[in-house]
Amino acid sequence: FPSHDKGYNSTKLHYALYQTIRKQFGLKAQMTCSVFRQVAATYHDKKHQKSKHTFDARSMALQYKKDWCFKGPNKVSINTIEGRKLFDLKYGTQQAKYMDGTWEAGAATVTDRKGILYLQVSFAKEVPEIVHADNIVGVDLGQNHLAVATNKEDKTLFVKGGSVKNCHRQMRSIVTGN
Repeated sequence: FPSHDKGYNSTKLHYALYQTIRKQFGLKAQMTCSVFRQVAATYHDKKHQKSKHTFDARSMALQYKKDWCFKGPNKVSINTIEGRKLFDLKYGTQQAKYMDGTWEAGAATVTDRKGILYLQVSFAKEVPEIVHADNIVGVDLGQNHLAVATNKEDKTLFVKGGSVKNCHRQMRSIVTGN
């Protein structure tokens, strides 16, 4: 695969492999572009560049408004090889708060677990800025680090997440049987 010194580049992958991937797998244009973004993101970290990754057909990353979109509070439209398909959404009261129109949907992942499709959606919301605060701490939640916290004196705390990620993988394999 084409790469550069900071990892794999989705644009270079696109130019080198676009027609080949579309023909070989029968993907639509947007799906093919998503493949290159997913591969580039996976191999972006240098430690992942040294190993071969197998991508599972049971999970797919989606871009909002390109690959998927909401069609009301209880329906979602997802781009498939057979065209756009409409799916019913079922969610609990905890998830319902993100459907009140004040949250902005972003990327999503659709996962097939034993024939049941799950849609995991990222949401964002602007919150009012706190003007009068003595000690502000910013926290970024992530996957490789559970949290990275920084205060106004630029002191940073990294909370590693390796053991949690490992536990998550183990639980997922028990639930999905893989």
